[in-house]
Amino acid sequence: MHQNYSRRSVDRAYPYQASIVKRTIAIALVFLLAQYPLAMIYHAYITSAAVTNLVIHSLLLSIALGVSYANRWRIARTILTMTYLSFITCATIIWQQDLCIQHFLLFGVLVSNSFYLHHEKTRKRVNIALLLIMFLTLETYFLLPFDHWLATIRLVNSVTLVLVSCVILALIQHYANQRWQQLKALQAKTNDVVESFLPQPQHLKQTQWPVGYQERFDNVCVLFADLHGYTQLSQHYDDDEIVAILDSLYRQFDQLASRFDIEKLKTNGDEYMAVAGLPFKTDSSLTKHDCIENAVLFAKHLVDAVNSVFAQLHLPCTIRIGIAMGSVTGGVIGSQRPCFDVWGKTVNRAARLEQCVTPGYIAVCNVIARILQTSDSRQTLLVQRDNDAHYVLVPETITCV
Repeated sequence: MHQNYSRRSVDRAYPYQASIVKRTIAIALVFLLAQYPLAMIYHAYITSAAVTNLVIHSLLLSIALGVSYANRWRIARTILTMTYLSFITCATIIWQQDLCIQHFLLFGVLVSNSFYLHHEKTRKRVNIALLLIMFLTLETYFLLPFDHWLATIRLVNSVTLVLVSCVILALIQHYANQRWQQLKALQAKTNDVVESFLPQPQHLKQTQWPVGYQERFDNVCVLFADLHGYTQLSQHYDDDEIVAILDSLYRQFDQLASRFDIEKLKTNGDEYMAVAGLPFKTDSSLTKHDCIENAVLFAKHLVDAVNSVFAQLHLPCTIRIGIAMGSVTGGVIGSQRPCFDVWGKTVNRAARLEQCVTPGYIAVCNVIARILQTSDSRQTLLVQRDNDAHYVLVPETITCV
């Protein structure tokens, strides 16, 4: 039962091929049924074998059509191919006359080229070769014993027709493959752009985060980073140059985020917001301590990157960072330009820590400070300012990796 369900799920995944097969079967059945009135009008000239051939293959096409509507288009494709070959072969043998019925096999070559998926190249080639070989066999059957020179000319023309058909099919397949690769590359770029706004939730088993859906997450580290001295840039650079500096700096931030399994959420002017511990790209085996470790090392690298960039520009600019850990609510709200975001007290706490910390330092909440003090050698200092206490990491105890 499980295997049948999985097979049907795979069959439904290719609506284009399923639709082509279904419509081809329906058209073939209509044309076959249209021969019944002719059989009744010319019944004196039609043998019982011809009628039997017509009835049997009409039933086979009806079965194939029913199978295709049951979302088993692969089986329907096989029934259609065998029925098509069988009907033309039997009709040719029964009539014992050259009515050019075999030329319909070339039409089958053209149509069956759309029946197969990209990875079914071998099956497609076997099917096309079978149709072409059957066409030449029936042509040779009517031309035997080649007692006239016209028979030889016709056989040569038939072979030429087969070769030309192969060349045309090869060209069509070549350009189709080129277009397929272009579409795959474009789809990959599109998915990357969409994923940057709507990350892929592995726990939901969906391509993108559903718009309008929110979920609560525990043990998430929220990080806010703000450039201190940003206003001084306007005194030395114009707007375009400032944007270029920010772009270069944020690109470094993004590379560091990928390195430490950090999910960047957004930027707001000179403010950078990111999280660690969400079930997106982050390894599900990471512990609570691992998330804190990644967030702290990421913050240390942010400080070093900012100091390096502005030291080269000879500007007294630095960065201040606040990190808080706790529960957040994540999701996508609104309908225009949807973007994943998080909300909650943990977010507000991280923002307050960033605002109150001394520039060039990293402020953490008491949860992170307690875990760091009990698990490794990093030192934290308790800072009391305006009735608001927070912990600051001692920069010398943070080892970059």
